Amino acid sequence: MSSGQEGMGSGSLQIFNAARRRAFVQDMLAEISGRSDDLLSFHDVQERLKLSEPAEDAHLAEIPLDQIVGSVGRYRDFNRAFLPRAHIDAQRWTRIARLGNQAPLPPIRVFRIGQVYFVQDGNHRVSVARARKQKTIMARVVDIPVRVPLGPDTSPDDLILKSGYAEFLEKTSLDRVYGADHIEMTRPGSYRSL
Repeated sequence: MSSGQEGMGSGSLQIFNAARRRAFVQDMLAEISGRSDDLLSFHDVQERLKLSEPAEDAHLAEIPLDQIVGSVGRYRDFNRAFLPRAHIDAQRWTRIARLGNQAPLPPIRVFRIGQVYFVQDGNHRVSVARARKQKTIMARVVDIPVRVPLGPDTSPDDLILKSGYAEFLEKTSLDRVYGADHIEMTRPGSYRSL
């Protein structure tokens, strides 16, 4: 073991290496299947769904890790399961893992849009928690209202349809007039025809 790896703690390094291998396998399976394994970009979602700017007030809550589907700035660094991709710094990841063994880590900061969360601060903490198979994590949550339903299974490709739906609702106000029923189209451009 090199001197740099000795400082990382062998247990944390083993967990990191296992997580990185799982990320590689999942990325390869996603490539073969043609299904995206990427996190959602908060800024893409915000732009496509015409969301308001986040408020400053946050509340503390324990949130389900499997409902964290995106990130504000690190959406390319981790896969959909928040496993670290090849370019993630092992020392930083293992340092956070070791610190988490010694004391509770500070809450992460997230934006909640619909039923899902986007990490503003704490991507590595989420990755470590997911690698350890935790179910929840403490977070400071800022709610952003949305008119289009978003759930944990929403993929980057789904955003094209969701964008059309958001534009449709903006023009028709159908959701405000007739309530919360959703009209889900399956082809891009279908909302224009409707």
